Amino acid sequence: MLAVDPAQFADVQGSTDTDGVFHLALTLGVEADPIGALERTIGLIEATARERGVDAPVQGTFGVCDGDCLWAVRYATEGPARSLSASTDADTLKALHPDNPRLQRLTERARVIVSERFADLSGAWQEIAEATAVSVRRGGELDEPPFVPRTEASFARAPRDRAPASNA
Repeated sequence: MLAVDPAQFADVQGSTDTDGVFHLALTLGVEADPIGALERTIGLIEATARERGVDAPVQGTFGVCDGDCLWAVRYATEGPARSLSASTDADTLKALHPDNPRLQRLTERARVIVSERFADLSGAWQEIAEATAVSVRRGGELDEPPFVPRTEASFARAPRDRAPASNA
């Protein structure tokens, strides 16, 4: 939490690891570069954990959305990562849940990204590989680059320790 921008503290609502990861990602630029910021966030968490003798500190799925694009990550420091899946067929999901108004609004090429499948229908879901980032834009096009946490010397210090920008 010491690496979180002090301006973010007023918005922290709880003390869970999710709150810390989210606000650290905001500090490291998730609004401008979602996957890059998540790579830096996880890299900083892993580096900090290593310094303190903690093995395998990260195990999870992470997601952010700006209203036009959804980015999600499946990652674990070691061992199998939690599950992450993308829908492949919106019509199948709509038929499975005819009384769910949210699912009924899905268009033919829409995608649903979930950490736990709510039905295991053959051909309806695509499992996202471990250590993968996913992005999906309107229209359903799915991009799946590798997710590689990274550390940079500039992220090893808390933002409050950085020198202020000069106006000169």
